[in-house]
Amino acid sequence: MKGYFLAVFLFISVFSAAQVDSSSIIYCNQIESLDLRKHILVLSNDSLLGRETANEGQKKAEKYLVEQFKSIGLKPAFEGSYVQNFDVLTNQINSVRFSINGNINPDSLGIYSTAFSNDTQITFSDLLFIGHGISCSEHDDYKDISVNGKLVFMYEEDPVDENGKAIISKNEIRKWYNNDRAAYAKSKGASGVVFISKEYLKTQNYFKRNFKYRDLSLAEQEPPFPSFYMNEGVFYNTFNCDSNDVHDFFYGKINKRLRRKFNSSDTLGFTIRSNREIVSSSNVLGKLESANPYAPWIVLTAHYDHEGVKGDKVYNGADDNASGTSAVIEIAKAMRDAQKNGEVFYNNVLFMLVSGEEKGLLGSKYYVNHPLVPLENTLCNLNIDMIGRSDKKHEAGEEYVYIIGSDRISKELHQINEEMNDLYTHLDLDYTYNAVDDPNQYYSRSDHYNFAKNGVPVIFYYNGEHEDYHKPTDTEEKIIYSLLKKRSRLVFHTTWFLAKMPKTKLN
Repeated sequence: MKGYFLAVFLFISVFSAAQVDSSSIIYCNQIESLDLRKHILVLSNDSLLGRETANEGQKKAEKYLVEQFKSIGLKPAFEGSYVQNFDVLTNQINSVRFSINGNINPDSLGIYSTAFSNDTQITFSDLLFIGHGISCSEHDDYKDISVNGKLVFMYEEDPVDENGKAIISKNEIRKWYNNDRAAYAKSKGASGVVFISKEYLKTQNYFKRNFKYRDLSLAEQEPPFPSFYMNEGVFYNTFNCDSNDVHDFFYGKINKRLRRKFNSSDTLGFTIRSNREIVSSSNVLGKLESANPYAPWIVLTAHYDHEGVKGDKVYNGADDNASGTSAVIEIAKAMRDAQKNGEVFYNNVLFMLVSGEEKGLLGSKYYVNHPLVPLENTLCNLNIDMIGRSDKKHEAGEEYVYIIGSDRISKELHQINEEMNDLYTHLDLDYTYNAVDDPNQYYSRSDHYNFAKNGVPVIFYYNGEHEDYHKPTDTEEKIIYSLLKKRSRLVFHTTWFLAKMPKTKLN
């Protein structure tokens, strides 16, 4: 251990003046466009059916990835297996019926829900209309109001003044999608939410179209928070009110604030019928163990699932995210080759390809609930999701990559990544989407977020959205392999440096 602490001291003393590592260059140069393309051609082939989670195509992709990790010589991560299986619930709502004070409401066709994964009956006796369910500096529906234990009714659309002008800025309103409003109501103790929808049929058709191919959730997760969508007219009929009453609620002469209590003593009951099935999905993991069995772990991730088949269209997902998956495979191969040739790493590296990202970050969520080692022994997570294309901002041909989250938890990780880029790859590191108030909120939209929520330092490498994002036109021939190679090499150099770094924690 004395030698280990000496190494730590020496590392700290030279960190600020990192030098080029010739071995890192030698093995990084093994990451070539042809090898990256080889994997993308397989993963984005029509035969993999868009790699939808818990579907046939995902299983085919899993088999291919296991074969790659075996051939590289990575060790299986879990009890001799490269596969971490997890159960997911498939869910398709058939119908919702509701009753008012025990009497079946004839307007039941004006109610819809996506929250439940089995047949359910649920009753609420404490109801509250709260406006739009938003709480921010510009507008607060919760001020001086308790929603604890109540079924909260809120309008789906955004608040406006009497002249129809938006009250809340665009940047702020992007933080208040329906899921965010429901989550906030839950955090305040609400027992459920009902969104009142002026465009109910459009909302219902959206859900039916998108959940036609199964809504998935982790089988082990907590019971869903009850949430419903109600046609605006059904709301008026149910509570014997009209649009004028709602107008007075918002713009009453007595109370100029854009909210006012509205209680109902009615009892509302819901009966939900749904199709429910438990199916299996998986993460693929291989480990590169260091010379020190007690050293922390660097976790490299990319999701290998995509959108599947919709109608007669295969969503191949070449950029999203066969690009990131291919990068992880080739980084793993280069580092394993170095280890075979005598390179010594101080920290362990776990290469993890997850599924379920497109269904709600399910695979990474399952992993952090069932990690290979306790999360406190995870040094960091480097996540790669879409690094094979350019977005409109950089269509002039700049060599760039978006860096998201690198300084949120660890300033040191941010500095390391920048120094590796300065020494080796010279990409334009674009931090646009790292801004806390960025309206796209990409920081919470890929698998690194499940690590970050648990205090693990992260970096998210990303090329930004393009015209083929989540479309069947995201195909292999549009990959810019020179950019994919350079971005992959940046992740390699950062991983190499971290693996060579005899530290147990990043500051």
